[in-house]
Amino acid sequence: MPCFSAIDSVNKRIFSERERKWIETVWRLQDELPQSKKEAFASNHGLPYLGGNVCRSLRLAEIARISSVTLLCGIFLFKLVRALRPVLCLELGTCIGVSAAYQGAGLELNRRGKLLTVEKQRDLIVSAKKKFTRLKLNHRIATKLGNFNSTLADLAREKKAFDFVFIDGHHERDATISDFKSLQPILAKQAVIIFDDIKWSKGMREAWNIIKQDSRIAIDIDLGRMGICIIEGTRSGKKSFNAILK
Repeated sequence: MPCFSAIDSVNKRIFSERERKWIETVWRLQDELPQSKKEAFASNHGLPYLGGNVCRSLRLAEIARISSVTLLCGIFLFKLVRALRPVLCLELGTCIGVSAAYQGAGLELNRRGKLLTVEKQRDLIVSAKKKFTRLKLNHRIATKLGNFNSTLADLAREKKAFDFVFIDGHHERDATISDFKSLQPILAKQAVIIFDDIKWSKGMREAWNIIKQDSRIAIDIDLGRMGICIIEGTRSGKKSFNAILK
């Protein structure tokens, strides 16, 4: 199974030379962020780790520290894209573009596939697009400024069919469940959905437990921080797994 192959390759550090070069390239860009003095306008809706009713300018360094994916999770997304070889990918919650960069790098090595990443905060989109330009991944990654509900409705009207989705936006129970339900019209018959921060709060734990029981989910994998749901055209019995990234 490609998902377990990706987990295994990350845990055993199995990378081709070309994969290592891309991982190092994205990581060098990610590693610059803690020293950045540039600021972006951010709110707790896009950056839930801030807590409370936050709406202020923050240094990109702080945003990177509290909201970007870790190196390990970034590499996993990269290897998952490599293993699954998706055609049309969707990300809800661009933030400053780190997770999208890892996914885009995987698509580039695959020599196929596009990623649409959605973010409601303009300053974050601007910062992310600069990274994609530096990485020369603009032909793989498209950005969309807007809220998730209206964007998903637009995509449904366009009859899009995504086979790879990464959800890292709303970190609230009801909003996460709503995002999952709104995805259904735009999923390919065989698709993989990755949820970030499934153990972040009681609400997120509840959301994950509800989502993984959905009848459309053939396989769910609990990675601790991330959760993976696999949708298949046909299936015989539901399967649940636990695994770790290390």
